[in-house]
Amino acid sequence: KCEIKGKINYSFFPSPRIKIKDLEIKDIINSNVNLAQISSTALTVPFNSLLQKNKMKFKKIEIDKAVINFNLENANYYREFFQHKTLPKPINLKYGKIIFFDEKNEVASIENLNLIYKINKDSNKVILKGDFLNDKISVIIKNTKNENLQRIFEVKLPGLNIFSKGKIFVSDNPKKVINGNILIKNLKNRITAFFEYDKNKISFKKASIRNDFLDGSFTGSLVFLPYFSFDIDAELGSLNFTKFQNLIINLDKNKKLF
Repeated sequence: KCEIKGKINYSFFPSPRIKIKDLEIKDIINSNVNLAQISSTALTVPFNSLLQKNKMKFKKIEIDKAVINFNLENANYYREFFQHKTLPKPINLKYGKIIFFDEKNEVASIENLNLIYKINKDSNKVILKGDFLNDKISVIIKNTKNENLQRIFEVKLPGLNIFSKGKIFVSDNPKKVINGNILIKNLKNRITAFFEYDKNKISFKKASIRNDFLDGSFTGSLVFLPYFSFDIDAELGSLNFTKFQNLIINLDKNKKLF
């Protein structure tokens, strides 16, 4: 549900479009709460649809300066909602902001948000870029439409030298646990894992960690809501004492640890 607070105009340049000012999108759960406030929205119209005012079909949606309020407590509801409902048109969002909050407390935010949503017959794709925790962030999510919904994701934090990618397999059966695999790289550190996700809890069934001086495995779980906690059981397979010693010596030179 939406509410238009500003004016509605029509423009023919650079392409036919209906312009809406000050648009409010209501939250999926509570219509008294705004999920997003958008300064300017443009609905582009194909030329061949201009003469069919009763059957006018929009080509795409262009959004400028949107503030999105993401309630982490409703994350599972949002996920289930968009799992069964595909947005009908491509979306291009510029100069936006996402605020993540828990109850009334702001947890984090993504500034200078640019988001592109693409859709075709067999898949849809989201490309998100912005500023997060004093670093640039890039997120790509692709949903493929088959018997089991498959999400392919990629996350980059170049300032922290963090790169992550993986796949998530989602069944149409809401009672079935979500499972997937993930790769996380930071410089020469590398983590690979197979996991299950259920009720805000990630359980690692088979995972490994490798870098220049160690090789090991771990199992356990991460819980995100209502508070972050973890229970990890790690097992060291091998350790290169020479490289580990050199690492400690180099740290001591710079940090004066000992």
